[in-house]
Amino acid sequence: MEWGPLEPILSLLLPEEGVNDGIVDRKQTDTTLAHALSGEELTEAVRLASIDQLDTALSHEVLNVERLPLSVLLLLSAKATKWEHTNHQEESIHDQMKFLLQISQLLYQIPVALAAKEIKRVSVLANQYTKLAIDTQQSIKTIFPLQSFLRRFHQQGHAVLTPLHAHFFYLCLHAKCYFAAMEILDETLVEIQAQSHVVTSVDFLGYAYYGGLLYLGEKRYQDALDFFQLAITAPAVSLSAFVIEAYKKLLLVTLILHGEAVVMPKYTPFVVTRNVENHCTAYATLANAFVVEKDFAAVQEVATKNQELFIHDGNLGLVKQVVQAFKQRKLLQLTRTYATIELTKIATAAGMSNSDAVAAEKMLLTLISNGQMDAVIDKQKAMVRFVHENEDGGAYQDEVQGEASKRLQDEMKKLVVVASQLRVMDTELVTSAKFQSRLQKDKDRRSRIHMHNQQSDERLTVDAASGMDTLE
Repeated sequence: MEWGPLEPILSLLLPEEGVNDGIVDRKQTDTTLAHALSGEELTEAVRLASIDQLDTALSHEVLNVERLPLSVLLLLSAKATKWEHTNHQEESIHDQMKFLLQISQLLYQIPVALAAKEIKRVSVLANQYTKLAIDTQQSIKTIFPLQSFLRRFHQQGHAVLTPLHAHFFYLCLHAKCYFAAMEILDETLVEIQAQSHVVTSVDFLGYAYYGGLLYLGEKRYQDALDFFQLAITAPAVSLSAFVIEAYKKLLLVTLILHGEAVVMPKYTPFVVTRNVENHCTAYATLANAFVVEKDFAAVQEVATKNQELFIHDGNLGLVKQVVQAFKQRKLLQLTRTYATIELTKIATAAGMSNSDAVAAEKMLLTLISNGQMDAVIDKQKAMVRFVHENEDGGAYQDEVQGEASKRLQDEMKKLVVVASQLRVMDTELVTSAKFQSRLQKDKDRRSRIHMHNQQSDERLTVDAASGMDTLE
């Protein structure tokens, strides 16, 4: 394949062949070529070149990510722009896979410092990468290049949210590969990419919502709650589909985990607190039956009546877990009322029908095996005896305290990371030229005001003295 209008690039690459291949030489060549690609002549040449001609240039032995990362990034960005405006059906599966492979190699090998500087271009590429992976059903193969890049990005101290996070989480969801996202999800991010127009509200909401879904897939309900809450408390002037769906799942997971209604933080946008429940009527009714009415029949009725809606929203599984959680809470409340109870009366005492007696007994065994309830089942007498804390030597209390201590340590580690990052940000802010300039301007303004006030006071003193002389 001929290079066509990209022929001038070849002339820039040829001098490097056979020359000392040191790191300095590579950087110099990369900088020179990137500067030329940004120039008027080569910009027009790239615009006129076809995708095949760009592929010919990218396949040159010198033009690879390891040697010339910035130049490869610029050419791939140009290809992504052209790709976006072409009919993908006309592209063969070979061409699509080739493009995915090119971006994968870039993500694996691009230096983090360069990627951080050119994060906008990398984000555009990642967006095209995600779309193409979904279209070609190759999401499972594209997860790990993005994971590798984000891991390197975080390891070098960039605790920053980028559009790549949302793309990565979406690919993990599409591939149903939830575990692959946990390492990145567990990273503490303390700021959003500072470059303007890089991280949009959609990127942030996607990060929070998709992250919550991934935690749900791993049964980490508390982490899922935190992410869904992050989505609904994001600054907003209007409701979005992300916020509505996040609120639905927040409500359901709160019922499963805590058996309580959702209490929105004070910093939740007014438009969310005022209007979101209007879009979640069935979910609000379910929460009311669970928390206020505390009636199993009412909970079951709402779940059955709105089954089609829950299926459409993809929340039927969570709703079933809510119903199950209600039964479990009813059983757990038996320990407050009874010291011993007959097995046959468990379902009735828990507010369920007699036909659920076997299911209630199985649920009781599950609660005991999970450590949520301390009880002894006597099969011969068909009785259940609940064991209280003073009877088991405080073992349960010790276990609870151990879990609380572990969680406290984990939270303290996160706080240390956030504190250190804030110190770095504070230092960067205080020492920045822009801040110093504004600080100096503020000092000058205050000085002028102070001098003006002094002069005014002196004039008043002189005028007062003149008045006294006149009176005398």
